[in-house]
Amino acid sequence: MEREESSTLVEDSSDNEHEQEGEEEEEEGEQQDQEQKSNSELSEPKMRSIPSRKRRKGNDHVPVPQKGEKPDSKDLQVFKGKSDVWCTFRLWKKYNRAVCTHCNAHFAYGLSGIQSPPPRVNISSSFAETSLCLLHAAPTSNLIRHKEKCSGEPRKAVKAKQGPIDKFTVKAPQIVIVKLLTKLIVNKNLPIDIAEDKDFIEFVSALNPSILIPCKTVMTEKIDHLYNAVVFESKLLLKQASSVALTTDLATTIGTESMIAITAHFIDKNWKMVSLCISLGHVTERHTADSISSLVEVATTQWSLNAVALTTDSASNMLGAADNLKE
Repeated sequence: MEREESSTLVEDSSDNEHEQEGEEEEEEGEQQDQEQKSNSELSEPKMRSIPSRKRRKGNDHVPVPQKGEKPDSKDLQVFKGKSDVWCTFRLWKKYNRAVCTHCNAHFAYGLSGIQSPPPRVNISSSFAETSLCLLHAAPTSNLIRHKEKCSGEPRKAVKAKQGPIDKFTVKAPQIVIVKLLTKLIVNKNLPIDIAEDKDFIEFVSALNPSILIPCKTVMTEKIDHLYNAVVFESKLLLKQASSVALTTDLATTIGTESMIAITAHFIDKNWKMVSLCISLGHVTERHTADSISSLVEVATTQWSLNAVALTTDSASNMLGAADNLKE
């Protein structure tokens, strides 16, 4: 019996010891939790709510101007904003819209439609103030886009940085310039003294001041040289022709001067029709058959031609000249 009582006493004492140890461990865990909470409160920023913007009195929605409604000058106010776009726009306070001073186009401006306050956020005080400014700042990107496209907006003149014209232009050789001017005078039947005309000189100098225009005497010589060169090339072509036909006619100019023209026609080696005016001169004598036939003979001799045909109109003097040439 004594052994059984002693064993029960030992068991009770061991149970009490285990209970005491469990209670001590729980107390230590609670203390650690409290320490962690206090440390986290010190490290984390305090909760701060952003104050909501005051709601618009009256209707819950922002009023919109009616179709075709235009603001009066009294309703427009100068808005002192940081953006340069407000130099072009004015604030229509009645509808809280920005109006263009050039075309009277108006655009929505501001955040008056925000009704609900922003949610609570766990942020620092400096960041909260910055976010609050962003919420209350109105965007001007749509106003800037309109200013760039507005037809009434004056544009700044851009000054082109242009150096001397000699740096950007290439002057042709003087020989080429004289040759082209001679070709222009001959083909367009211009007077030779155009080379000394003041308006023509100013026009050419505006294109390129470094161009030197030849005088009238030089142009006369160049035209004579061009005539001789064309005659030489035409004679070479006529030598290659196996047969040549002529046409001739008389005409009177505006100045009542009688002229005769003689044209040679032939087919070249490439089977193409070629026509060359071999004579164009004044007729000082009477328009008789003998005088006309003599002029045609002079032209054929000068060009060394053996004509096989002559075509004229049905005038009696022209028919008589053709008969004389047959003989």
